[in-house]
Amino acid sequence: LANNSTPLISPFEKLVTQLGLDYTDCDATKKYASCPTMAYHEGVKHFGEKAAREATRLELTQMLNKDVFTAKHISELTAEERKEIIPSMLNLKDKYSASDVFEKLKGRLCAGGHRQNREKYTPEETAAPTAALTSILMVAALAAHKNLDVCTVDVPGAYLNSTLEKTVYMRLRKELAAMYVSIQPDTAKYLLKDGTMVVQLKRALYGCIESARLWYEHISKVLTSHGYTSCPHDPCVFRKIQNGEVVVTVVIYVDDLLVASVDVSHREELVKTLRKEYGNLTERYGYKHDYLGMAFDFSENQCVKVSMPKTTNEILRDHPVEGTSDTPAGNDLYTVGLSEPASESEQKELYSVAYKLL
Repeated sequence: LANNSTPLISPFEKLVTQLGLDYTDCDATKKYASCPTMAYHEGVKHFGEKAAREATRLELTQMLNKDVFTAKHISELTAEERKEIIPSMLNLKDKYSASDVFEKLKGRLCAGGHRQNREKYTPEETAAPTAALTSILMVAALAAHKNLDVCTVDVPGAYLNSTLEKTVYMRLRKELAAMYVSIQPDTAKYLLKDGTMVVQLKRALYGCIESARLWYEHISKVLTSHGYTSCPHDPCVFRKIQNGEVVVTVVIYVDDLLVASVDVSHREELVKTLRKEYGNLTERYGYKHDYLGMAFDFSENQCVKVSMPKTTNEILRDHPVEGTSDTPAGNDLYTVGLSEPASESEQKELYSVAYKLL
């Protein structure tokens, strides 16, 4: 038990229930807790075929709605183009909030960018900045100190808003091609004998080596065209300045935005701009926000509390502890032990928990 005696298993039971799985044994549900991102076939085993297919269907429908790719007859490609066809994969991931509450089973179609010909790209074409953790925490601290209005915004399918600049062909795996045909029947004529399908990417699909840069350039252009300037110390922090005062600050971490504004009107103006450009957004308002696995609580005046309940729960579940201590070091910290060297699995476990704690 942790966090005011909330059972750690509760979110896991919720996951199993929402996925329509029949598991009454609480111990059995633990293997579904915070599953790593997995390929489609593994996802079917873990979450059940019905849930996996529905998550995949929603992802492929998004591909269709955003005109991400177009099916091609392989005979239309040159010999060189056929050699450069990259693979695709459909990954499944159970998404939890930073507060350890199950949100949804997410399917994501990814391109096998590791097979792209890097000789066709300059280093600058495959590099994109990412907001620094220090920037995120400083903006949160300033927002608390100045009692700014705070909201978080998620842009669904963010990368897909960017247009590819180079020609990229991708092969849809048999099961994905079949599902895509069920959604778009007129593409059946493009199916190959082995059941796969070759498509030409039109949008910056996740996995392509240039997608992160194209997305950053896209949202940067949108913000700068509406009066925002990027911070010279962190290109992922944008500010709108009026009469010498910063009225809105936006932190961009891929598709997740942290927004701090002097009043609601400036925030609404920004959200309206983003909706016009990207369609439906996932917006969260109020004093409490989940952002990048962290829970931010601004409910106390001029104060922000940052915690990571989900990570804490995972550590406590995997490494049960009793009691508290002012320091993780004991009196025998510098005493050389004579125990047997740790096994490979024990070493991995140590590195894992140390990384999570850090």
